[in-house]
Amino acid sequence: MPTYPSDLPLPTSTATFQLGDALPDTTYPTLLQLIDAYKAHSRGRGYGVIIGSSSKGKRTILICDRGGKPRQRKQQDLHISKRRQSTTRACNCPFKIEARQIKDIWQGRILYQWHNHPATTETTSHPNHRRGALSIEGRAFVQGLLARHTAIATVLDLVANQFNVQLVARDIYNIKTAQRNMDIAGTTSTQWLVDTLQQKGYFFRYSTAIDNTNRTTSLFFAHPESIQFLAQAPEVILLDCTYKTNRFKMPLLNICAVLGNNMTIQVALAFLSSEKEKDYTWALNCLLQLLAQYQIPHPQAFVTDRELALINSIDSLFPFSRHILCRWHVNMNVVAKCKKHFSKEAWNDFYTAWTLVVNSITLQQYQESLLAFEKLHPTAVRYCKKTWLVWKEKLVLFWVHQTAHFDNTVTSRNEASHAAIKRYIGNSRSDFKSFFEKIDYFWKDQHSKIRAAIDIEKVRLNNQFRTVFWGEVINFIYPFALQKVNIERGKIPSNGLPLNSPLTDCNCWISIAWGLPCFHRIYQIQQNPGMLLISDIHPHWHFNRGSVPIPIAQRQLLDPLPVLRGKGRPKG
Repeated sequence: MPTYPSDLPLPTSTATFQLGDALPDTTYPTLLQLIDAYKAHSRGRGYGVIIGSSSKGKRTILICDRGGKPRQRKQQDLHISKRRQSTTRACNCPFKIEARQIKDIWQGRILYQWHNHPATTETTSHPNHRRGALSIEGRAFVQGLLARHTAIATVLDLVANQFNVQLVARDIYNIKTAQRNMDIAGTTSTQWLVDTLQQKGYFFRYSTAIDNTNRTTSLFFAHPESIQFLAQAPEVILLDCTYKTNRFKMPLLNICAVLGNNMTIQVALAFLSSEKEKDYTWALNCLLQLLAQYQIPHPQAFVTDRELALINSIDSLFPFSRHILCRWHVNMNVVAKCKKHFSKEAWNDFYTAWTLVVNSITLQQYQESLLAFEKLHPTAVRYCKKTWLVWKEKLVLFWVHQTAHFDNTVTSRNEASHAAIKRYIGNSRSDFKSFFEKIDYFWKDQHSKIRAAIDIEKVRLNNQFRTVFWGEVINFIYPFALQKVNIERGKIPSNGLPLNSPLTDCNCWISIAWGLPCFHRIYQIQQNPGMLLISDIHPHWHFNRGSVPIPIAQRQLLDPLPVLRGKGRPKG
């Protein structure tokens, strides 16, 4: 109940307005033609006509589109600061028309010709006029734009220019919702997604709640062409979660790989119920099944941030794959936790010492750098040792370089992929259907760009590689790798001078970490056989590594329960 008399609702207006001349009472062959006639008559006269009530096809009452009383919300009992800021067009306008069927015709007559509001000057304030002005062709045009995920503002401009119809954003959303309901046809967005994934040949897995509600708790899916790209470069997988991508508030695990031309390919996505170890284990089991089904080797390395649940799952399911901690995240944490203990100059000295520790190439260099580092601020040193150097095998370059990672030691590629996904999906309120429609378009666009880039690299040859030394590899190895080899080649003394150290003393990490010959090996190759061979380059850098066939692998699935409120990173 209202607290003060001033909170009582306004009384209905008793003013009277006759908005234009009345349409003469006449007959029409069908009810639809009668309604269209009265709608057309009201257009341009400052009001609209809608169906107020209908009784089994014999009698229909048409009213002003501002008729009806404003609804009394339950929120009236809430404090004014907590009520929704909703609006209404209804003002209880008494204008009324009767449409009655007499034998095979419909007759219309005005029961009350007065309105209690003045005429509007723009037809855009009347939804039925806006919808009626858009032809079937125009509606199909809008649906086509929405299918390509065109921005709403762009759709409005194109419709106005091409069809001379002024719509508002709500009209576009209504068309989108109507098309969505037609596509789903009484099922759920999750069931629609599973059916669509199967039709399109995606690899997918899902899990449901064990409480017999059949609510979806996890969903893993990978585009068939992404799987083909993964088969070309399976050595390194980058994992990271992103948030605010769906109305269910489910974390989205983003699984990426890196191709031989140094482009990132998004391999798969997994909606998880939380970020606990069981959830990561489920997702990585799905990845294992994908690798087994398509006969793709296990990754040599995983790159993640310090997510302990994810680290445990990787170590358990991929015991022979090396795990690398994202160096960028590590350094940012060191800055956040340690910088407060130092002055500006002292901090620079500390951070330089820390960098020498994690960038140590040899075991001796690591031990010497650590010894010097331990003499600095004890609190900061203690944090770095207890939090990060317990993972030295996953962080320090001496250990990291003992496996092929191709210079992928940070998850910045995932961060860029997160941003690209969010640009495509547009908002954080998507259900599975709308999310998939946008991400499928994103994947098609990504794959198209990758194919185009690879095709260009196959036909465009850097002039510096037009020599006998490169003759065996220029049509088979990505130019990105050749550039790296050329940098190593530049370390060899000119004029045929011998190397400062013999090949037997070589401890260059590039041959293992990058899969490319170091300058010691290149010097030897130049002596005999005189040209670089394909076998000198890791298969990761090969144009054609072989392809895999794409095989096509359910009670109705229910959507997860939407989360209406909640902020911040999910717990767990």
